Amino acid sequence: MASQYGKPEYWQERYRDLEPFDWYLRWDSLQPLAKRLIKPNHRVLMLGCGTSRVSFEMSQAGYTQINNIDIDARAVAHMKEKHKGVAGLTWQVMNVLTLEFPDATFDAEIDKGMLDSVLCGDNSTENTDKFLSEVSRTLKVNGNYIIISHGGPDARLPLLENPKFNWRVEVQTIDKPKVLSTEPGETVYYVYIVTREWAPVMTTFAPTTTTK
Repeated sequence: MASQYGKPEYWQERYRDLEPFDWYLRWDSLQPLAKRLIKPNHRVLMLGCGTSRVSFEMSQAGYTQINNIDIDARAVAHMKEKHKGVAGLTWQVMNVLTLEFPDATFDAEIDKGMLDSVLCGDNSTENTDKFLSEVSRTLKVNGNYIIISHGGPDARLPLLENPKFNWRVEVQTIDKPKVLSTEPGETVYYVYIVTREWAPVMTTFAPTTTTK
Protein backbone atom coordinates (compact mmCIF):
# COMPACT_ATOMS: atom_id res chain seq x y z
CA MET A 1 0.00 0.00 0.00
CA ALA A 2 2.77 2.48 0.89
CA SER A 3 4.10 2.38 -2.68
CA GLN A 4 0.80 3.88 -3.88
CA TYR A 5 1.26 7.07 -1.87
CA GLY A 6 3.58 8.53 -4.51
CA LYS A 7 1.01 8.16 -7.30
CA PRO A 8 -1.50 10.94 -8.15
CA GLU A 9 -4.05 8.24 -9.02
CA TYR A 10 -4.05 7.04 -5.43
CA TRP A 11 -4.98 10.49 -4.14
CA GLN A 12 -7.70 10.92 -6.74
CA GLU A 13 -9.30 7.75 -5.41
CA ARG A 14 -8.50 8.57 -1.78
CA TYR A 15 -10.35 11.88 -1.89
CA ARG A 16 -13.46 10.69 -3.70
CA ASP A 17 -15.55 10.99 -0.53
CA LEU A 18 -13.95 14.33 0.52
CA GLU A 19 -14.40 13.63 4.21
CA PRO A 20 -12.12 15.59 6.58
CA PHE A 21 -8.99 13.58 7.27
CA ASP A 22 -5.65 14.38 8.88
CA TRP A 23 -2.60 12.32 8.09
CA TYR A 24 -0.48 11.55 11.15
CA LEU A 25 -1.44 14.39 13.53
CA ARG A 26 -4.21 16.87 14.26
CA TRP A 27 -3.73 20.54 15.11
CA ASP A 28 -3.92 19.97 18.86
CA SER A 29 -0.73 17.87 18.64
CA LEU A 30 1.03 20.33 16.33
CA GLN A 31 0.03 23.52 18.11
CA PRO A 32 2.85 23.63 20.71
CA LEU A 33 5.42 23.25 17.95
CA ALA A 34 3.75 25.84 15.73
CA LYS A 35 3.52 28.36 18.56
CA ARG A 36 7.29 28.07 19.05
CA LEU A 37 8.26 28.36 15.39
CA ILE A 38 5.53 30.25 13.51
CA LYS A 39 4.31 33.76 14.23
CA PRO A 40 0.66 34.62 13.50
CA ASN A 41 1.63 36.92 10.61
CA HIS A 42 4.08 34.49 9.04
CA ARG A 43 3.35 33.23 5.55
CA VAL A 44 2.83 29.47 5.73
CA LEU A 45 2.73 26.80 3.01
CA MET A 46 0.79 23.60 3.70
CA LEU A 47 2.35 20.94 1.47
CA GLY A 48 -0.21 18.36 0.34
CA CYS A 49 -3.14 19.77 2.27
CA GLY A 50 -5.72 17.21 1.13
CA THR A 51 -8.85 17.52 3.26
CA SER A 52 -6.97 18.25 6.47
CA ARG A 53 -8.59 20.40 9.16
CA VAL A 54 -5.24 21.85 10.28
CA SER A 55 -5.18 24.99 8.13
CA PHE A 56 -8.67 26.04 9.20
CA GLU A 57 -7.82 25.36 12.85
CA MET A 58 -4.63 27.40 12.47
CA SER A 59 -6.66 30.28 11.06
CA GLN A 60 -8.97 30.09 14.05
CA ALA A 61 -5.89 30.24 16.29
CA GLY A 62 -4.84 33.54 14.73
CA TYR A 63 -2.61 32.59 11.78
CA THR A 64 -3.39 34.93 8.90
CA GLN A 65 -1.51 33.74 5.78
CA ILE A 66 -1.81 30.03 4.99
CA ASN A 67 -1.34 28.82 1.41
CA ASN A 68 -2.67 25.30 0.85
CA ILE A 69 -1.61 23.18 -2.12
CA ASP A 70 -2.42 19.66 -3.29
CA ILE A 71 -2.08 17.73 -6.54
CA ASP A 72 -5.69 16.57 -6.39
CA ALA A 73 -8.01 19.11 -8.04
CA ARG A 74 -11.15 17.62 -6.50
CA ALA A 75 -9.84 17.98 -2.95
CA VAL A 76 -8.65 21.54 -3.60
CA ALA A 77 -11.97 22.62 -5.12
CA HIS A 78 -13.84 21.10 -2.18
CA MET A 79 -11.66 22.82 0.42
CA LYS A 80 -11.80 26.14 -1.40
CA GLU A 81 -15.60 26.04 -1.47
CA LYS A 82 -15.87 24.77 2.10
CA HIS A 83 -13.75 27.62 3.45
CA LYS A 84 -15.10 30.39 1.25
CA GLY A 85 -15.04 33.57 3.26
CA VAL A 86 -12.45 32.36 5.79
CA ALA A 87 -9.80 35.06 5.87
CA GLY A 88 -6.17 34.09 5.39
CA LEU A 89 -6.65 30.76 3.56
CA THR A 90 -5.86 30.14 -0.10
CA TRP A 91 -6.16 26.86 -2.02
CA GLN A 92 -4.30 25.89 -5.22
CA VAL A 93 -3.76 22.79 -7.32
CA MET A 94 0.00 22.32 -7.48
CA ASN A 95 2.71 19.70 -7.77
CA VAL A 96 5.27 19.92 -4.96
CA LEU A 97 8.03 19.07 -7.44
CA THR A 98 7.43 22.37 -9.27
CA LEU A 99 6.21 24.93 -6.78
CA GLU A 100 4.69 27.96 -8.48
CA PHE A 101 5.96 30.54 -6.02
CA PRO A 102 8.87 32.99 -6.17
CA ASP A 103 12.08 32.38 -4.28
CA ALA A 104 12.03 33.02 -0.52
CA THR A 105 8.24 33.31 -0.25
CA PHE A 106 7.46 31.43 2.97
CA ASP A 107 8.41 31.77 6.62
CA ALA A 108 7.29 28.20 7.29
CA GLU A 109 6.36 25.12 5.28
CA ILE A 110 4.48 22.25 6.91
CA ASP A 111 4.82 18.67 5.69
CA LYS A 112 2.61 16.01 7.26
CA GLY A 113 3.68 12.96 5.30
CA MET A 114 4.49 14.74 2.01
CA LEU A 115 8.15 13.74 2.02
CA ASP A 116 7.13 10.20 2.96
CA SER A 117 4.76 10.11 -0.03
CA VAL A 118 7.39 11.33 -2.48
CA LEU A 119 9.77 8.68 -1.21
CA CYS A 120 7.13 6.02 -1.92
CA GLY A 121 6.69 6.98 -5.56
CA ASP A 122 8.45 6.17 -8.81
CA ASN A 123 11.81 7.88 -9.41
CA SER A 124 11.93 8.57 -5.68
CA THR A 125 15.59 9.60 -5.56
CA GLU A 126 15.22 12.19 -8.33
CA ASN A 127 11.82 13.41 -7.16
CA THR A 128 12.89 13.73 -3.54
CA ASP A 129 15.80 15.92 -4.61
CA LYS A 130 13.43 18.05 -6.73
CA PHE A 131 10.96 18.38 -3.87
CA LEU A 132 13.52 19.35 -1.25
CA SER A 133 15.16 21.78 -3.69
CA GLU A 134 11.80 23.48 -4.22
CA VAL A 135 11.22 23.69 -0.48
CA SER A 136 14.66 25.25 -0.04
CA ARG A 137 14.10 27.69 -2.89
CA THR A 138 10.74 28.94 -1.63
CA LEU A 139 11.69 29.11 2.05
CA LYS A 140 13.02 32.37 3.45
CA VAL A 141 16.40 32.49 5.14
CA ASN A 142 15.80 31.52 8.79
CA GLY A 143 12.46 30.03 7.77
CA ASN A 144 11.40 26.61 9.03
CA TYR A 145 10.42 23.49 7.11
CA ILE A 146 8.51 21.31 9.60
CA ILE A 147 8.26 17.63 8.70
CA ILE A 148 6.12 14.97 10.38
CA SER A 149 7.35 11.58 9.21
CA HIS A 150 7.26 7.83 9.79
CA GLY A 151 10.93 7.70 8.83
CA GLY A 152 13.58 7.73 11.54
CA PRO A 153 16.81 9.76 11.52
CA ASP A 154 18.85 7.02 9.85
CA ALA A 155 16.61 7.28 6.79
CA ARG A 156 15.78 11.00 6.77
CA LEU A 157 18.88 12.86 7.94
CA PRO A 158 21.01 11.87 4.92
CA LEU A 159 18.40 13.63 2.75
CA LEU A 160 17.95 16.69 4.93
CA GLU A 161 21.64 17.20 5.69
CA ASN A 162 22.59 17.40 2.01
CA PRO A 163 25.36 20.07 1.94
CA LYS A 164 23.80 21.90 -1.01
CA PHE A 165 20.92 23.05 1.22
CA ASN A 166 23.00 24.01 4.26
CA TRP A 167 20.01 23.33 6.49
CA ARG A 168 20.16 23.06 10.25
CA VAL A 169 18.09 20.07 11.38
CA GLU A 170 16.58 19.40 14.79
CA VAL A 171 14.94 16.03 15.49
CA GLN A 172 12.08 15.45 17.92
CA THR A 173 9.39 12.84 18.40
CA ILE A 174 5.65 13.09 19.03
CA ASP A 175 3.65 10.20 20.43
CA LYS A 176 1.16 8.69 18.05
CA PRO A 177 -2.47 8.65 19.07
CA LYS A 178 -2.96 5.43 21.02
CA VAL A 179 -5.35 4.03 18.43
CA LEU A 180 -2.48 4.09 15.92
CA SER A 181 0.22 2.75 18.24
CA THR A 182 -0.43 -0.94 17.72
CA GLU A 183 2.90 -2.19 16.37
CA PRO A 184 6.07 -2.57 18.46
CA GLY A 185 8.51 0.24 17.72
CA GLU A 186 5.82 2.32 16.03
CA THR A 187 4.66 4.48 18.92
CA VAL A 188 6.03 7.84 17.72
CA TYR A 189 6.21 10.08 14.69
CA TYR A 190 9.48 11.80 13.93
CA VAL A 191 9.51 15.59 13.70
CA TYR A 192 12.26 17.28 11.72
CA ILE A 193 12.58 21.02 12.20
CA VAL A 194 14.66 22.25 9.28
CA THR A 195 15.95 25.83 9.26
CA ARG A 196 17.31 27.44 6.12
CA GLU A 197 20.46 29.20 7.24
CA TRP A 198 21.49 30.87 4.00
CA ALA A 199 20.37 31.21 0.42
CA PRO A 200 22.07 28.62 -1.82
CA VAL A 201 21.98 29.09 -5.56
CA MET A 202 18.82 27.32 -6.75
CA THR A 203 16.85 27.30 -9.97
CA THR A 204 15.21 30.73 -10.28
CA PHE A 205 11.43 30.72 -10.42
CA ALA A 206 10.06 32.01 -13.71
CA PRO A 207 6.30 32.67 -13.57
CA THR A 208 4.35 31.62 -16.63
CA THR A 209 1.59 33.64 -18.24
CA THR A 210 -1.70 31.85 -18.65
CA THR A 211 -4.80 32.87 -20.55
CA LYS A 212 -8.16 32.31 -18.87
